[in-house]
Amino acid sequence: MKDHFDALREKAGALVIKLRLERIGIIMNHKKIRRLMRKYTATIRRANPYLKMAKAIYESTRHALIC
Repeated sequence: MKDHFDALREKAGALVIKLRLERIGIIMNHKKIRRLMRKYTATIRRANPYLKMAKAIYESTRHALIC
């Protein structure tokens, strides 16, 4: 797991690491990955929900203006 985290230059969240581990055949719960990341690393990257909302609002208003 540490190799995957280092390979992504410490810009990976638990779900990204989970997917990378599944690709090589290791099945692990994302909560367990978060616990391990909290124990061995200083930062855990999480998605920003406000950024997702802003993108959705932008797309919906842009679509409304075009139609």
